[in-house]
Amino acid sequence: MQKVERPPERPLLIFDGECGFCRRWIVRWGGLTRGAVDYAPSQEAAGRFPEIPPASFALSVWLVEPDGTVSSGAEAVFRSLARAPGGGVWLWFYRRLAGFAPLTEAFYGLVARHRVFFSRLTDLLWGKPLKPSTHSISRQLFFGALGLVYFSAFVSMGTQVLGLVGSRGILPAADFLKVSDGFLLFLCWGGAALALLFTAGVARFPVGLLLWIFYLSLVTIGQDFLGFQWDNLLLETGLLSLFLTPKEESDFAAGLWLLRFLLFRVMFSSGMVKLLSGDAAWRGLLALRVHYQTQPLPTWVGWYFHQMPPGFQTFSCLVMFFIELIVPFFIFMPRRPRMAAGVTLIVFQGLIFLTGNYGFFNILTAALCLLLFDDEALRT
Repeated sequence: MQKVERPPERPLLIFDGECGFCRRWIVRWGGLTRGAVDYAPSQEAAGRFPEIPPASFALSVWLVEPDGTVSSGAEAVFRSLARAPGGGVWLWFYRRLAGFAPLTEAFYGLVARHRVFFSRLTDLLWGKPLKPSTHSISRQLFFGALGLVYFSAFVSMGTQVLGLVGSRGILPAADFLKVSDGFLLFLCWGGAALALLFTAGVARFPVGLLLWIFYLSLVTIGQDFLGFQWDNLLLETGLLSLFLTPKEESDFAAGLWLLRFLLFRVMFSSGMVKLLSGDAAWRGLLALRVHYQTQPLPTWVGWYFHQMPPGFQTFSCLVMFFIELIVPFFIFMPRRPRMAAGVTLIVFQGLIFLTGNYGFFNILTAALCLLLFDDEALRT
Protein backbone atom coordinates (compact mmCIF):
# COMPACT_ATOMS: atom_id res chain seq x y z
CA MET A 1 0.00 0.00 0.00
CA GLN A 2 1.26 3.47 -0.93
CA LYS A 3 2.64 5.72 1.83
CA VAL A 4 3.63 9.37 2.24
CA GLU A 5 6.68 10.70 4.05
CA ARG A 6 4.94 13.51 5.94
CA PRO A 7 1.61 12.14 7.20
CA PRO A 8 -0.93 14.27 9.11
CA GLU A 9 -1.53 13.91 12.83
CA ARG A 10 -5.10 12.74 12.23
CA PRO A 11 -6.67 10.91 9.28
CA LEU A 12 -7.17 13.36 6.43
CA LEU A 13 -9.68 12.77 3.63
CA ILE A 14 -8.86 14.88 0.58
CA PHE A 15 -11.63 15.59 -1.94
CA ASP A 16 -12.18 17.69 -5.06
CA GLY A 17 -13.26 21.05 -3.69
CA GLU A 18 -14.71 22.10 -7.04
CA CYS A 19 -17.18 19.21 -7.02
CA GLY A 20 -20.50 20.20 -5.41
CA PHE A 21 -21.57 16.56 -5.18
CA CYS A 22 -18.36 15.75 -3.29
CA ARG A 23 -18.78 18.67 -0.90
CA ARG A 24 -22.30 17.58 0.01
CA TRP A 25 -21.23 14.04 0.91
CA ILE A 26 -18.22 15.35 2.83
CA VAL A 27 -20.66 17.27 5.06
CA ARG A 28 -22.51 14.02 5.78
CA TRP A 29 -19.36 12.00 6.43
CA GLY A 30 -18.00 14.76 8.64
CA GLY A 31 -21.14 14.59 10.77
CA LEU A 32 -20.77 10.83 11.08
CA THR A 33 -17.08 10.78 12.03
CA ARG A 34 -17.49 13.64 14.55
CA GLY A 35 -14.00 15.09 14.39
CA ALA A 36 -12.18 11.75 14.17
CA VAL A 37 -11.29 12.52 10.54
CA ASP A 38 -10.17 15.82 9.01
CA TYR A 39 -11.42 16.86 5.56
CA ALA A 40 -9.71 19.17 3.10
CA PRO A 41 -10.20 20.12 -0.58
CA SER A 42 -7.46 18.93 -2.90
CA GLN A 43 -6.94 22.50 -4.09
CA GLU A 44 -5.50 23.23 -0.62
CA ALA A 45 -4.03 19.94 0.55
CA ALA A 46 -2.63 18.25 -2.57
CA GLY A 47 0.70 20.06 -2.35
CA ARG A 48 1.41 18.51 1.05
CA PHE A 49 1.65 15.04 -0.45
CA PRO A 50 3.78 15.01 -3.63
CA GLU A 51 3.70 11.22 -3.64
CA ILE A 52 0.08 11.35 -4.89
CA PRO A 53 -0.25 12.39 -8.58
CA PRO A 54 -2.09 15.76 -8.69
CA ALA A 55 -4.46 14.64 -11.47
CA SER A 56 -5.72 11.72 -9.37
CA PHE A 57 -7.45 14.03 -6.91
CA ALA A 58 -10.06 14.86 -9.56
CA LEU A 59 -10.88 11.17 -9.98
CA SER A 60 -11.51 10.10 -6.38
CA VAL A 61 -11.11 10.97 -2.72
CA TRP A 62 -7.85 10.11 -0.97
CA LEU A 63 -7.35 9.21 2.68
CA VAL A 64 -3.97 9.86 4.30
CA GLU A 65 -3.57 8.29 7.74
CA PRO A 66 -1.18 9.17 10.58
CA ASP A 67 1.06 6.17 9.80
CA GLY A 68 1.48 7.44 6.24
CA THR A 69 -0.87 4.89 4.68
CA VAL A 70 -2.72 6.17 1.62
CA SER A 71 -5.94 4.81 0.12
CA SER A 72 -8.41 6.06 -2.47
CA GLY A 73 -11.89 5.48 -3.84
CA ALA A 74 -14.32 3.25 -1.98
CA GLU A 75 -11.59 1.96 0.31
CA ALA A 76 -10.76 5.48 1.45
CA VAL A 77 -14.43 6.12 2.19
CA PHE A 78 -14.80 2.90 4.21
CA ARG A 79 -11.56 3.46 6.12
CA SER A 80 -12.66 6.96 7.10
CA LEU A 81 -16.19 5.90 8.04
CA ALA A 82 -14.69 3.17 10.22
CA ARG A 83 -13.92 6.02 12.64
CA ALA A 84 -17.66 6.71 13.00
CA PRO A 85 -19.73 4.86 15.62
CA GLY A 86 -20.85 1.60 14.03
CA GLY A 87 -19.17 2.48 10.73
CA GLY A 88 -16.57 -0.27 10.83
CA VAL A 89 -18.95 -2.83 9.36
CA TRP A 90 -18.41 -1.51 5.82
CA LEU A 91 -14.63 -1.80 6.10
CA TRP A 92 -15.09 -5.32 7.44
CA PHE A 93 -17.17 -6.20 4.38
CA TYR A 94 -14.58 -4.58 2.13
CA ARG A 95 -11.75 -6.64 3.59
CA ARG A 96 -13.48 -9.97 4.19
CA LEU A 97 -16.54 -10.39 1.97
CA ALA A 98 -15.62 -11.92 -1.38
CA GLY A 99 -16.49 -9.67 -4.28
CA PHE A 100 -17.47 -6.69 -2.13
CA ALA A 101 -14.27 -4.71 -2.74
CA PRO A 102 -14.25 -4.87 -6.57
CA LEU A 103 -18.00 -4.27 -6.70
CA THR A 104 -17.86 -1.15 -4.53
CA GLU A 105 -14.79 0.18 -6.35
CA ALA A 106 -16.58 -0.27 -9.67
CA PHE A 107 -19.65 1.50 -8.31
CA TYR A 108 -17.47 4.31 -6.92
CA GLY A 109 -15.93 4.76 -10.36
CA LEU A 110 -19.39 4.86 -11.95
CA VAL A 111 -20.52 7.57 -9.52
CA ALA A 112 -17.32 9.58 -10.09
CA ARG A 113 -17.90 9.57 -13.86
CA HIS A 114 -21.57 10.60 -13.59
CA ARG A 115 -21.63 13.05 -10.69
CA VAL A 116 -24.43 15.23 -12.06
CA PHE A 117 -26.82 12.29 -12.35
CA PHE A 118 -25.96 10.93 -8.92
CA SER A 119 -26.24 14.40 -7.41
CA ARG A 120 -29.84 14.56 -8.64
CA LEU A 121 -30.44 11.02 -7.41
CA THR A 122 -29.11 12.09 -4.01
CA ASP A 123 -31.61 14.95 -3.94
CA LEU A 124 -34.39 12.52 -4.78
CA LEU A 125 -33.50 9.95 -2.11
CA TRP A 126 -32.11 12.09 0.72
CA GLY A 127 -33.27 15.63 0.02
CA LYS A 128 -31.19 18.80 0.12
CA PRO A 129 -29.88 18.54 3.70
CA LEU A 130 -27.37 15.70 3.51
CA LYS A 131 -26.20 15.90 7.09
CA PRO A 132 -26.73 12.79 9.26
CA SER A 133 -30.27 12.36 10.50
CA THR A 134 -31.18 12.66 14.16
CA HIS A 135 -34.24 11.11 15.80
CA SER A 136 -34.75 12.85 19.14
CA ILE A 137 -38.25 14.13 18.27
CA SER A 138 -39.50 10.91 16.66
CA ARG A 139 -38.11 8.92 19.58
CA GLN A 140 -40.01 11.04 22.10
CA LEU A 141 -43.22 10.77 20.05
CA PHE A 142 -42.78 7.00 19.88
CA PHE A 143 -42.23 6.76 23.64
CA GLY A 144 -45.35 8.82 24.26
CA ALA A 145 -47.45 6.65 21.96
CA LEU A 146 -46.03 3.45 23.46
CA GLY A 147 -46.81 4.68 26.97
CA LEU A 148 -50.41 5.43 26.00
CA VAL A 149 -50.79 1.99 24.41
CA TYR A 150 -49.48 0.40 27.60
CA PHE A 151 -51.91 2.55 29.61
CA SER A 152 -54.93 1.54 27.54
CA ALA A 153 -53.93 -2.13 27.68
CA PHE A 154 -53.56 -2.13 31.47
CA VAL A 155 -56.74 -0.12 32.10
CA SER A 156 -58.75 -2.31 29.74
CA MET A 157 -57.54 -5.44 31.50
CA GLY A 158 -58.00 -3.87 34.94
CA THR A 159 -61.72 -3.34 34.39
CA GLN A 160 -62.33 -6.99 33.56
CA VAL A 161 -59.43 -9.03 34.94
CA LEU A 162 -61.39 -10.49 37.88
CA GLY A 163 -64.23 -11.59 35.63
CA LEU A 164 -61.82 -13.22 33.21
CA VAL A 165 -59.08 -14.84 35.30
CA GLY A 166 -59.98 -13.94 38.89
CA SER A 167 -60.86 -16.51 41.53
CA ARG A 168 -64.45 -16.56 40.25
CA GLY A 169 -63.65 -15.75 36.66
CA ILE A 170 -64.20 -17.63 33.42
CA LEU A 171 -60.68 -19.13 33.42
CA PRO A 172 -59.40 -18.68 36.98
CA ALA A 173 -55.65 -18.17 37.06
CA ALA A 174 -55.60 -19.86 40.45
CA ASP A 175 -56.27 -23.17 38.71
CA PHE A 176 -52.65 -23.30 37.58
CA LEU A 177 -50.94 -20.52 39.53
CA LYS A 178 -51.12 -19.37 43.12
CA VAL A 179 -52.19 -15.80 42.59
CA SER A 180 -54.70 -13.65 44.44
CA ASP A 181 -57.29 -11.30 43.03
CA GLY A 182 -55.48 -8.46 44.74
CA PHE A 183 -52.26 -9.23 42.88
CA LEU A 184 -54.10 -9.30 39.55
CA LEU A 185 -55.48 -5.84 40.27
CA PHE A 186 -52.03 -4.68 41.34
CA LEU A 187 -50.55 -5.77 38.02
CA CYS A 188 -53.25 -3.95 36.05
CA TRP A 189 -53.49 -0.67 37.92
CA GLY A 190 -49.83 -0.62 38.89
CA GLY A 191 -49.02 -1.07 35.19
CA ALA A 192 -51.36 1.80 34.31
CA ALA A 193 -49.55 4.06 36.77
CA LEU A 194 -46.17 3.02 35.37
CA ALA A 195 -47.43 3.73 31.86
CA LEU A 196 -48.25 7.32 32.82
CA LEU A 197 -44.76 7.73 34.27
CA PHE A 198 -43.27 6.29 31.10
CA THR A 199 -45.33 8.64 28.92
CA ALA A 200 -44.17 11.59 31.02
CA GLY A 201 -40.53 10.58 30.52
CA VAL A 202 -39.78 9.55 34.11
CA ALA A 203 -36.86 7.07 34.38
CA ARG A 204 -37.65 5.53 31.02
CA PHE A 205 -35.41 2.46 31.22
CA PRO A 206 -36.37 1.13 34.68
CA VAL A 207 -40.03 2.10 34.24
CA GLY A 208 -40.07 0.55 30.77
CA LEU A 209 -38.55 -2.65 32.12
CA LEU A 210 -41.19 -2.84 34.87
CA LEU A 211 -43.93 -2.22 32.31
CA TRP A 212 -42.68 -5.13 30.24
CA ILE A 213 -42.48 -7.41 33.28
CA PHE A 214 -45.99 -6.44 34.42
CA TYR A 215 -47.53 -7.03 31.01
CA LEU A 216 -45.61 -10.27 30.49
CA SER A 217 -47.02 -11.46 33.82
CA LEU A 218 -50.56 -10.62 32.71
CA VAL A 219 -50.11 -12.32 29.34
CA THR A 220 -48.74 -15.41 31.08
CA ILE A 221 -51.73 -15.77 33.38
CA GLY A 222 -54.28 -14.25 31.00
CA GLN A 223 -54.53 -17.46 28.97
CA ASP A 224 -56.94 -17.17 26.02
CA PHE A 225 -57.79 -13.56 26.81
CA LEU A 226 -54.27 -12.19 26.25
CA GLY A 227 -53.00 -14.44 23.51
CA PHE A 228 -53.64 -12.16 20.54
CA GLN A 229 -51.07 -10.86 18.09
CA TRP A 230 -51.29 -7.33 19.50
CA ASP A 231 -50.36 -8.60 22.97
CA ASN A 232 -47.26 -10.27 21.58
CA LEU A 233 -46.45 -7.19 19.52
CA LEU A 234 -46.67 -4.99 22.62
CA LEU A 235 -44.31 -7.29 24.51
CA GLU A 236 -41.75 -7.32 21.71
CA THR A 237 -42.04 -3.59 21.12
CA GLY A 238 -41.76 -2.87 24.84
CA LEU A 239 -38.63 -4.99 25.18
CA LEU A 240 -36.90 -3.52 22.13
CA SER A 241 -37.84 0.02 23.19
CA LEU A 242 -35.45 -0.36 26.13
CA PHE A 243 -32.58 -0.19 23.61
CA LEU A 244 -33.93 3.19 22.50
CA THR A 245 -33.63 4.83 25.93
CA PRO A 246 -29.97 6.05 25.90
CA LYS A 247 -29.63 9.79 25.35
CA GLU A 248 -26.99 9.81 22.61
CA GLU A 249 -27.99 9.05 19.02
CA SER A 250 -25.06 6.68 18.54
CA ASP A 251 -26.05 4.75 21.68
CA PHE A 252 -29.66 4.11 20.63
CA ALA A 253 -28.98 3.52 16.91
CA ALA A 254 -29.17 -0.26 17.41
CA GLY A 255 -32.56 0.06 19.11
CA LEU A 256 -33.82 2.25 16.28
CA TRP A 257 -32.93 -0.37 13.67
CA LEU A 258 -34.28 -3.24 15.76
CA LEU A 259 -37.66 -1.51 16.01
CA ARG A 260 -37.65 -0.69 12.31
CA PHE A 261 -36.92 -4.34 11.57
CA LEU A 262 -39.81 -5.29 13.85
CA LEU A 263 -42.09 -3.02 11.80
CA PHE A 264 -40.82 -4.65 8.63
CA ARG A 265 -41.56 -8.13 10.00
CA VAL A 266 -45.06 -7.14 11.11
CA MET A 267 -46.02 -5.71 7.73
CA PHE A 268 -44.26 -8.17 5.44
CA SER A 269 -45.46 -11.22 7.37
CA SER A 270 -49.02 -9.85 7.24
CA GLY A 271 -48.88 -10.02 3.46
CA MET A 272 -47.03 -13.31 3.22
CA VAL A 273 -49.37 -15.15 5.59
CA LYS A 274 -52.27 -14.32 3.28
CA LEU A 275 -50.48 -15.70 0.23
CA LEU A 276 -49.13 -18.76 2.03
CA SER A 277 -52.50 -19.60 3.59
CA GLY A 278 -53.62 -21.28 0.38
CA ASP A 279 -56.83 -19.27 0.42
CA ALA A 280 -57.88 -18.76 -3.21
CA ALA A 281 -59.78 -15.60 -2.23
CA TRP A 282 -56.57 -13.81 -1.25
CA ARG A 283 -54.58 -15.07 -4.20
CA GLY A 284 -57.39 -14.13 -6.54
CA LEU A 285 -57.73 -10.63 -5.02
CA LEU A 286 -61.33 -11.41 -4.00
CA ALA A 287 -61.00 -11.54 -0.20
CA LEU A 288 -61.99 -7.93 0.51
CA ARG A 289 -65.41 -8.59 -0.98
CA VAL A 290 -66.23 -10.50 2.22
CA HIS A 291 -63.53 -9.33 4.60
CA TYR A 292 -65.34 -6.32 6.05
CA GLN A 293 -68.29 -8.39 7.26
CA THR A 294 -66.33 -11.47 8.40
CA GLN A 295 -63.48 -9.78 10.31
CA PRO A 296 -63.65 -9.59 14.13
CA LEU A 297 -65.95 -6.82 15.34
CA PRO A 298 -66.43 -4.81 12.13
CA THR A 299 -67.19 -1.13 12.60
CA TRP A 300 -69.95 0.96 11.03
CA VAL A 301 -67.34 2.44 8.70
CA GLY A 302 -66.53 -1.09 7.57
CA TRP A 303 -70.17 -1.51 6.48
CA TYR A 304 -69.76 1.29 3.95
CA PHE A 305 -66.52 -0.21 2.61
CA HIS A 306 -68.33 -3.52 2.20
CA GLN A 307 -70.88 -1.83 -0.08
CA MET A 308 -68.22 -0.70 -2.56
CA PRO A 309 -68.36 -2.30 -6.05
CA PRO A 310 -66.39 -5.50 -6.79
CA GLY A 311 -63.85 -3.69 -8.95
CA PHE A 312 -62.98 -1.38 -6.06
CA GLN A 313 -62.54 -4.38 -3.73
CA THR A 314 -60.20 -6.10 -6.20
CA PHE A 315 -58.15 -2.94 -6.67
CA SER A 316 -58.05 -2.39 -2.87
CA CYS A 317 -56.76 -5.93 -2.38
CA LEU A 318 -53.99 -5.31 -4.91
CA VAL A 319 -53.04 -2.06 -3.15
CA MET A 320 -53.06 -3.87 0.19
CA PHE A 321 -50.57 -6.46 -1.08
CA PHE A 322 -48.36 -3.69 -2.45
CA ILE A 323 -48.37 -1.95 0.94
CA GLU A 324 -47.72 -5.14 2.89
CA LEU A 325 -45.17 -6.79 0.58
CA ILE A 326 -43.35 -3.96 -1.23
CA VAL A 327 -43.56 -0.83 0.92
CA PRO A 328 -41.86 -2.50 3.96
CA PHE A 329 -38.59 -2.69 2.00
CA PHE A 330 -38.61 1.12 1.82
CA ILE A 331 -38.01 1.09 5.58
CA PHE A 332 -34.33 0.34 4.92
CA MET A 333 -33.91 2.89 2.13
CA PRO A 334 -32.66 6.53 2.36
CA ARG A 335 -34.69 9.11 4.22
CA ARG A 336 -37.22 10.19 1.55
CA PRO A 337 -38.40 6.70 0.52
CA ARG A 338 -38.31 5.71 4.19
CA MET A 339 -40.55 8.60 5.20
CA ALA A 340 -42.87 7.92 2.27
CA ALA A 341 -43.19 4.40 3.64
CA GLY A 342 -43.97 5.86 7.06
CA VAL A 343 -46.81 8.02 5.71
CA THR A 344 -48.20 5.13 3.64
CA LEU A 345 -48.16 2.67 6.54
CA ILE A 346 -49.73 5.12 8.99
CA VAL A 347 -52.60 5.85 6.56
CA PHE A 348 -52.99 2.10 5.97
CA GLN A 349 -53.18 1.39 9.69
CA GLY A 350 -55.68 4.21 10.07
CA LEU A 351 -57.96 2.65 7.47
CA ILE A 352 -57.79 -0.74 9.18
CA PHE A 353 -58.54 0.94 12.51
CA LEU A 354 -61.64 2.61 11.05
CA THR A 355 -63.06 -0.55 9.48
CA GLY A 356 -62.32 -3.22 12.11
CA ASN A 357 -61.49 -3.71 15.78
CA TYR A 358 -58.04 -5.20 16.34
CA GLY A 359 -57.45 -3.85 19.82
CA PHE A 360 -54.45 -1.55 19.96
CA PHE A 361 -52.63 -3.37 17.13
CA ASN A 362 -53.04 -0.60 14.55
CA ILE A 363 -52.17 2.18 17.00
CA LEU A 364 -49.00 0.36 18.10
CA THR A 365 -47.98 -0.36 14.50
CA ALA A 366 -48.52 3.31 13.62
CA ALA A 367 -46.37 4.24 16.63
CA LEU A 368 -43.55 2.13 15.20
CA CYS A 369 -43.91 4.06 11.94
CA LEU A 370 -42.98 7.27 13.78
CA LEU A 371 -39.41 5.98 13.95
CA LEU A 372 -39.15 6.23 10.15
CA PHE A 373 -39.11 10.05 10.37
CA ASP A 374 -36.13 12.17 11.37
CA ASP A 375 -36.05 15.43 13.29
CA GLU A 376 -35.57 17.53 10.14
CA ALA A 377 -38.84 16.24 8.67
CA LEU A 378 -40.83 16.62 11.90
CA ARG A 379 -39.67 20.21 12.44
CA THR A 380 -40.98 21.35 9.03
